[in-house]
Amino acid sequence: MDLYTFYFDESFHDRKLLVNDKGQINALREDALENYVGVFWGCRCSDLKSNVEILQRFEKQQKKKFGLSDEQELKSTVISKKNYIYGIRSFNKNTMSFYKELFEALEVIDPILQINMISKVEYFVRRLFENLILPDGVNENLFYYSITKILFFYHNKELLQALYNVKDMNTTQNFCQLLIKNLNCILRVIDTIPRKIKEKEVIKQLINILSRTEIVIEDKKKYDFAYFINFDGLNNLLQEIHINISNVRLTIDQEENTYSNALKYSFAEVLQADSATNIQIRLCDWISGFIGQMIYGIFHDKMIMEDSVEDIETIGENDVERKHLLSKEWFDLSEDQFELYKYIYETLIVQHQYKWTIMTLSYGDAASLFCSLIQYIAGYESYEKFKSISLEMYTEYYNSYCCESLERHYENL
Repeated sequence: MDLYTFYFDESFHDRKLLVNDKGQINALREDALENYVGVFWGCRCSDLKSNVEILQRFEKQQKKKFGLSDEQELKSTVISKKNYIYGIRSFNKNTMSFYKELFEALEVIDPILQINMISKVEYFVRRLFENLILPDGVNENLFYYSITKILFFYHNKELLQALYNVKDMNTTQNFCQLLIKNLNCILRVIDTIPRKIKEKEVIKQLINILSRTEIVIEDKKKYDFAYFINFDGLNNLLQEIHINISNVRLTIDQEENTYSNALKYSFAEVLQADSATNIQIRLCDWISGFIGQMIYGIFHDKMIMEDSVEDIETIGENDVERKHLLSKEWFDLSEDQFELYKYIYETLIVQHQYKWTIMTLSYGDAASLFCSLIQYIAGYESYEKFKSISLEMYTEYYNSYCCESLERHYENL
């Protein structure tokens, strides 16, 4: 009987999802990432010793490059955000070395990976609407996907303030009426924009659903993150690859809520450890940090970002017609940078093709954009073929690639 050991850590987590009295959600701050990223990795217990030795050699080399002493902890935050402005294109020499050697180590270790990429806004919405009874025939996942996407792109102070003030039937109705008003304002502005045809139909459906649905929202200002989500993803993956959870020992970074929820599952053992003394947990941090920072770079790209909505009544003044494409700098790659994308594709995506390798809720746009970027670049057979296309065309091609990926996701909800 094979026994397994797994480890877990996370990046960009908010212990509380907050709406303050100014109508601001902490997950949508300028310096925040709307997605939560959690990473499990595991292996057979019999392979752990050799895997740890590989990680220790990797870490020792990296500490020297980043000027850290043997006693200092090597965290993913040692690499500053400016290295991810244009993805791998922005990597400096040390960052290139770090990730090249990290993924080389992962290729040798060949870990079992399970990654959670959860939209905080969707989780927030699901908690608010947990008593919602949708009309017959309405797909619940599509409803939450659509509401989340609207809130993500068109949230404004007035709407979030109304959300914050919900406490009884009157304030619930006020919020729903304001949400419908917001949807109607958006609908008027995008009505004749060709690229918004599908969005227009979705908004019409949402208005119809919300007008026919009784929504009961509890008065909660703080929302504990759903720690059970972490373990549902891992549990589903273990079932998929035919590993009995009772043969798995799980070690997590020290966090009492995470620990207490892990105990509800049938792991052979659940342990807590300090990442400063446990290199296996640090590996989770290195992977989740890379994924989270790449997503942050995509969603904060100067060309892809949507205009903020100050007043829904004046949304027509925003540039809603322009197609928002990723900056061309993302594709202005050296040969080494191109090869790193291909290497990450092989070690992070090709080697981990199980259904439950990545878990999202309904709104999986961040996961899709991240994976699509790596898959698209790696899809070029050689650097010569990759460089034969103009940078401007890459932005269009990547956008089309993403749209096709999102369409498949949307159809499968």
